[in-house]
Amino acid sequence: MIFYYNTDYDKPSGGMWACYRHADVLNEHGIDAAVLHVEPGFRVSWFENATRVENMKEVVAHPDDIVVISSIIEHQWPDVFPGLRKVIFNQGAYLTFHAYPLGYAGKYHYEDALGTIVVSEDSERYLRCAFPDIPIFRTVYGIDPSLFYYDPAIKKDQIAFVPARNPEEARQVLCILTNRGMRLPLVPIHDKSREEAARILRESRYFLSFGFPEGFGLPPCEAMACGCIVIGYHAMGGREFLKAPYAFPVSQGDVIEFVHTVERALAEDQAATALAASAFIAEQYSPARERESILGCWHQLLGA
Repeated sequence: MIFYYNTDYDKPSGGMWACYRHADVLNEHGIDAAVLHVEPGFRVSWFENATRVENMKEVVAHPDDIVVISSIIEHQWPDVFPGLRKVIFNQGAYLTFHAYPLGYAGKYHYEDALGTIVVSEDSERYLRCAFPDIPIFRTVYGIDPSLFYYDPAIKKDQIAFVPARNPEEARQVLCILTNRGMRLPLVPIHDKSREEAARILRESRYFLSFGFPEGFGLPPCEAMACGCIVIGYHAMGGREFLKAPYAFPVSQGDVIEFVHTVERALAEDQAATALAASAFIAEQYSPARERESILGCWHQLLGA
């Protein structure tokens, strides 16, 4: 059995969604997997799922089981089925050392660590630099085409964004734009269900990306799939998709460049960009590529 260990956190989180998705893909292809929570009966409710879920208080682990543990809760490593083999799931490379004292080598070198799963080209590059000798496996996020798709007929002149991402710079950009005369409605997608966030993105003509350095950045990727004109920071992890001619990247932290780029994008017809962005994401981040990457990763980890 492969356990994707997680805390009991029931708010929108791309990292949690990915763990559920990995477990589903593995079970669909004959590899026993479950998301492992703490309390009996807990499962996330902010997106529809029928994922196999177990809990720490009732499950019985066997010596050949494997535990996948998120890099942000590595401090719990010794307490999660001691002695079992572990895999680190790093979906936020720039938080890799957030809990380490200076000079600490980290759990990536533990004897029971089989390897590390990452979710972007940038994260793979980061960890290969930080830990040159550990096995690293790149997986791909799959963007659900039944939720995130482009329908030009329903687009509205409104801006979607995630207010929790880099809120101080978001405030600066949006206040300056307002002072300079922009009057488009601002529609946050933070703390929305997956289905509701997808509906907002399908309806929004623009998406502003305020992400700070992170592993990937699902919201701008999903926004591009919906044909939004995405403007803003790629936050390092998103460099592989938030790029011209499909989006309008802005130098990290450059508030004035951000403002001028928004104004330039709003002043021009972006129909061709929206169509190209949606097609690009559909090809590069399809469920089929996601499935292939997850299975390929685990076939190597399991020695198949």
